[in-house]
Amino acid sequence: MKNVLSSIWNLIDKNDSKEFNKIGKNGIKFRKVDDTGIQINIDDVNVALDSWFPKADIVFISHGHSDHICSSFFKSDNESSNERVNYNQNLICSKITKEIIEKISRKKIRIKEEKWILGNNLKNFQNMKYKNINIELIENGHAPGSLALFINGLSSIFFTGDFISEDRVLEDGTIISNGLKPRKCDYLIIDCTFASLFYSFPRFEENLRSLRHFMSKQFENGNGIIILAYKYGKSQEILKILDDEHPIFLENSVAKITRIISDNGVEFPSWKPYSSTNKNKILEQGPFVLILPPHSIYRDPYGQIAASERVKVVLPSGKVLNPSFRTEFPNCDLYLPLSDHCGFKELCDFVDACDPNTIILHSGRVEEFYYYLSKKYKNKDISVL
Repeated sequence: MKNVLSSIWNLIDKNDSKEFNKIGKNGIKFRKVDDTGIQINIDDVNVALDSWFPKADIVFISHGHSDHICSSFFKSDNESSNERVNYNQNLICSKITKEIIEKISRKKIRIKEEKWILGNNLKNFQNMKYKNINIELIENGHAPGSLALFINGLSSIFFTGDFISEDRVLEDGTIISNGLKPRKCDYLIIDCTFASLFYSFPRFEENLRSLRHFMSKQFENGNGIIILAYKYGKSQEILKILDDEHPIFLENSVAKITRIISDNGVEFPSWKPYSSTNKNKILEQGPFVLILPPHSIYRDPYGQIAASERVKVVLPSGKVLNPSFRTEFPNCDLYLPLSDHCGFKELCDFVDACDPNTIILHSGRVEEFYYYLSKKYKNKDISVL
């Protein structure tokens, strides 16, 4: 299979070199910018998707993860105030995304505040018109504030961004994430992070049962639990799953992001920042939950806490299906394949339901997905950006 995929990839490179300047039906143009950024022109409107360029009419930022944010979003420290730089693009992103980006980067987005189309209220501006195109923003479940983009003009373009397609619902019916729903479109630009047969994820309900069972058993034994989760997205999803029967502590960077999201109306169980807790006391007080970014486990005091026999470690990530990833965190007691991206089957089902004329693959495992889709759909244009 590896040799086949390599041959397919070489074929793409040789025969589809214009993928980096693709022209589609009705004169729509596509260009890849970096690992996750794309620029399009539709009906004479230039749109930058998770990227920035001076001639853009609209800059869309799907969410606040660092791999979707280019340095050009920000005014550089040595940039002269007299330098002739165009800051007049219209910015589209959620309030949560904008605040998280500026918190993490410690810089202000260079686009003028009055050009931020959504302003401070996402709910009132989910649909908008710009020149000859209609723009719809759709929650995609990847992280709080994360959005997909649907553009309707002479043709329709559906940009998923990073996404999940299932609604994630707790036992009492509480929805903690709304998955992105498929819709008919001419062009589907789809994220391929886990677009490999290797990544077959359990349904959320199965992961939830596994986590509940594990935690219940540990609490019965008087143990504390460390959960290794990225500071933005996965940490907040895990936090929504928890109840406050036992104390919940958040590592400092997780706490800062969670405060931003909480200030934007998202409800969480009660929690405390770990920085306000003495490391010895946390081990003395009985069962607890401590959420921290994965690699923080290798620095003190977290490494010391994790080394206690009374502390168990959980790693929730789609990457745990990859043995090489688990070797980075060999001392976990539960590897939970809970992903904030679609697995292979979900991606296939999503493409089927959207039934696009053109499928544009980007970011992630595009080789295997290109191979699969090109075998399945003989009458569709399948491209890689």
